[in-house]
Amino acid sequence: MVASVQKSRINQTLLVLISFATIVIGFGFTAWTWQTEEARLEAELLTQARMVVRTIDPRLITVLTGTEADLSLPSYIGLKERLASICSVKENCRFAYFTGIRDGKIFFYADSEPADSSEASPAGQIYDEAPDSLRWAFEESTRSIATYEDRWGNWVSAFVPLVNKQTGKVVAVFGMDVSQKEWTGHLIMMCAFPLTVTSLLVLFFVGFYIFYRRISKVQADIQKSEEKFRLLVENSRDVIVLTHPDGIIEYLSPACQDVFGWDSVEVVGKSTDEVMGFMIYKEDILKFKKIFEMASSGQKGTDFEYRVITKKGEVKWVLHSWAPALENGKLKTIVSVIRDINRRKLAEDKLRQEVNKVNALVLGIGDAVLVVDKERRIILFNRAAEEISGFSAQEVTGRKYDEVLRFIFEKDGKVNNIFIDYTLSSGEKQKIDKLMLIRKDGKSVSIADSVAPIRNAEGDIVSCAVVFRDVSKEREVDKMKSEFVSLASHQLRTPLTGIKWLAELLLKPKTGPLNNEQKNFVELIYSSNERLIKLVSDLLDVSHIETGRKFTLEKTNFDMTELIDDLIKEEVGQTAKRKITLQRSSGFPPAAVVLADREKISQVLLNLFDNAIRYSPEGSTVEVGLQLKLDELIVSVCDKGIGVPGRQQDRIFQKFFRADNAALVNASGNGLGLYIAKAMIEVHGGKMWLESEENKGATFYFSLPIIL
Repeated sequence: MVASVQKSRINQTLLVLISFATIVIGFGFTAWTWQTEEARLEAELLTQARMVVRTIDPRLITVLTGTEADLSLPSYIGLKERLASICSVKENCRFAYFTGIRDGKIFFYADSEPADSSEASPAGQIYDEAPDSLRWAFEESTRSIATYEDRWGNWVSAFVPLVNKQTGKVVAVFGMDVSQKEWTGHLIMMCAFPLTVTSLLVLFFVGFYIFYRRISKVQADIQKSEEKFRLLVENSRDVIVLTHPDGIIEYLSPACQDVFGWDSVEVVGKSTDEVMGFMIYKEDILKFKKIFEMASSGQKGTDFEYRVITKKGEVKWVLHSWAPALENGKLKTIVSVIRDINRRKLAEDKLRQEVNKVNALVLGIGDAVLVVDKERRIILFNRAAEEISGFSAQEVTGRKYDEVLRFIFEKDGKVNNIFIDYTLSSGEKQKIDKLMLIRKDGKSVSIADSVAPIRNAEGDIVSCAVVFRDVSKEREVDKMKSEFVSLASHQLRTPLTGIKWLAELLLKPKTGPLNNEQKNFVELIYSSNERLIKLVSDLLDVSHIETGRKFTLEKTNFDMTELIDDLIKEEVGQTAKRKITLQRSSGFPPAAVVLADREKISQVLLNLFDNAIRYSPEGSTVEVGLQLKLDELIVSVCDKGIGVPGRQQDRIFQKFFRADNAALVNASGNGLGLYIAKAMIEVHGGKMWLESEENKGATFYFSLPIIL
């Protein structure tokens, strides 16, 4: 193949050199023709001009003055007629004229143009554009050919001096003009033949070169394709087999030794009947015969599995595919590809055993398991799912889940299929909470747990598993607990209010003086009672949240900037104790009007301020940010305190939860403040979230919608 490429390159080089030589010779001959013909034309023009000058008597010129006085002289009239006659006789002659020189300026004696012509030059007219060759004719008495441009056009002219033989002086210079356009046109016509022949030869060689290149490229491509095919066949892990229609094996690729243990030389030339005797597993011989019968009839086949026996006596599974190769409609050969699938079959058997184990486990566990594929069809439904839903696995398997199962929200009864579809599309694991399943008998069951994606070996989502359990009893217990907390909290409010009133009364001077110890006891009673009142209030808020009553909102339009400023002032006592600076951040808008419950938003802000002050080091700064966006307002509270550990950030808004580092710094606190604050923001249609890094601080955000 390398020698062929080198030979092709040599041929291409020779072809390029021949083409280049043709171009050089052709254009050289064209240039020679141009120069030769131009020299001939110049000699002919100069000869014609000399012949004219020989017929002119110098005395005919010497009687002329080169002024307007000559116009009526017979010598002038005769000379002009003679010049006109010369132009009419001489081919391609456009102008003929005699010029003289006086005081260094060249002027016209007479020309061939009629007197009334716009192009005529009257006697004595100065010729300012005269070429140097004309001036040299006067000065050096030389004949010449000149190419130049003047007011009348572009010319090729012959200049011949008229000399007085007695004195040897130049009397005048005769000029004969030929149009440069006609002159050049004649030269082009003379060069047309060699130029045409050269161009045709060049086109021929270029076309031949292109054709040769294409043929060479096709040949090279064929050679490359054959080489690639050879390498592909010889290096393929699959066995490539060519079988004659009469059953004789004509070719076996080298992979035969790896798959069967037999060298191709030991098998090529044998018939399929002979091969069946020592290479095909006894129970699969009929299957192998069927393959050859189908292939011999011109049918194409793929993915036929059977077992073979290697040279060492081992049994292997192979996958056989084939295609007939036709020539003029007749079967020429059978092309087969045989792949070793023994490992895959062993892995499938092992996987099948594992799947059976997993199925037994899934079907037997107490939680309901529902598996949905990418087409949203149910592919697994265990016994616990049957018990909770009332549907049998046979009724739901293979059907789209939303055709038989209805999941609804507990709070409003609206259908919720988003959690399954979202997991199938996004691949994110989700928790199931506050969801109900409508049973086959129409009754609803509260369920909870999770939904997670199932991926294949390549990481692609192929299905999702929904694991859930019946939490109806738990919901009842939670409901009873919330109702108890609500009832107890309401009942505690009255005695707590009474204790607060009595403590305040004891602290007033009019009830009588108290010594310092008594006063400290009463103040301790008062502060403890205040904490208990706040706890009761928080418990009532939690009860409202859990029972779905949320909060009663009294929305008004107020300026968030003004509210933040007022609350910062209220916190002066707390910040002074801790030497904390509570201030606005930079870029604070001058005003931000929002429609919300001012009291509830104040409670949220005070909770965030108190937490930031409590968990920040002395002397640090807490910044309050406010941003106005297109459709929402965002408030942030940023501190440089202890932060929230990353592993606990997703639980920070749960009720009764306190981060580990917060409990170490400050033992007081019930873990309800952020839970209630988040619920208050959400009931306004907003969101609350956290950004934090442990030991570097935390920033709490909440957003409120702006209704334009």
